[in-house]
Amino acid sequence: MTSTMPAYIECYDSPPNEFHKRDELFLRLEKYFAETSRADVVLNPATANIISDFHAQVDTAGYTLLFAGTGYEHLLPQSPYFFPITRQRAFWSRLLSSAEAWGFLGFTCGERNICETHWKSLLNVVLPDESLTHFRFYSSTVLLKMARACTAGELSWLLGPYAYILVPQCSPEGWRTGWAVISHPSLAAFSPQAVADRYVVREGVWWQVREEHLAPFKATLAKVFLHNLIEWLWAHEAVYLLAAQKRHGPLEPFLTAVLDEGRNWGLVAETHLSRYARLYIRHETQKDLLHARDNEKDRLRPEAVLQELERRLQKEGV
Repeated sequence: MTSTMPAYIECYDSPPNEFHKRDELFLRLEKYFAETSRADVVLNPATANIISDFHAQVDTAGYTLLFAGTGYEHLLPQSPYFFPITRQRAFWSRLLSSAEAWGFLGFTCGERNICETHWKSLLNVVLPDESLTHFRFYSSTVLLKMARACTAGELSWLLGPYAYILVPQCSPEGWRTGWAVISHPSLAAFSPQAVADRYVVREGVWWQVREEHLAPFKATLAKVFLHNLIEWLWAHEAVYLLAAQKRHGPLEPFLTAVLDEGRNWGLVAETHLSRYARLYIRHETQKDLLHARDNEKDRLRPEAVLQELERRLQKEGV
C-alpha cells in the first residue's frame, strides 16, 4: 500500500483480475460492510464492456439513471447508473475483477433517495468565471483528480452521506491499475451513521469549483475547448475558417495562437475567447488592430475589450 495526499485518500496496487482475501484492501471492504448499511455503485456509461454485463446481470427495476428528472433528461442513454449492491450479487465479482475504470463504489448509512439526490446535485457546478458546467464525477479519473485537489472540508461536501468511496485507478488509456479508497474526513470524530445523519441535502447548483480544482484538468479542458471552438466556427464562420486553413494549414496551432492573443487582453472565459477568435478570423488582414498594447492589457474589462475591438474594426471600415 502507498499513501497519497490528502491523507484521506489511500491507494492500493491491484492488477486486474486479482483480488484475494488476504489483500489488505479486501479486509478494508469487510470493515466497510460491517460499519455501514449499504454499498452503492455509480457506473460510468462510457465503460462499454462492463455496461454490457450490467444489463445482462442487474434487474432493471433496481437501478436509477442519474440524469432522470434533471436538465440532462434528454441525454438518458448517456446517463450514469446508480444502484445498491451486495456481495451476494454476481455483478459484485464482475466489478472487482473488471479491468475498466467503471465509476466508483460508495459505502453509506444514508437513505437511498438522499444519496441519489446528493449525486444528482453534483451534475452541475459553478466555475471560477461563474459559468456553469457539467461535472463528470461518475468518471473514476475525474472523481479522483477532484478529490485529490480538495481541502478536507470540500472532500466532506463531495462525499456527502458516504463514509467511504472506492475508486478504480486507471492508466491514461482508461484501464484499471489499482484502487483508491477515499474516507470521509469527519470519520475522525463521527461514526459512519453520524456522517449520514449530519448530512444535509443542498438545493440548486452549489459546488464552487476553484482554480486549484481545475489544475489537474487544464490540459484536457484546453483540448476540449479548442475542439468545440473549431466545431462552432465551422458552423458559423465556415468561409473564413476555410480561408484560414488554406493560409495556415492545421487549425489547432493557428487557433491556439489566436487564443493566446485573446488572453493577452485579459480574456479568460470561454465565451469571450470564442468571440475574440471569431473576430480574428473574420478580420485577420487587420490583425494589428486586434493585438493588445501594453498600456491596454489591464485597462478594460472583457466585454469592454470586445466592444473596443469591434469599434476599431468599424472605424477602419473592415
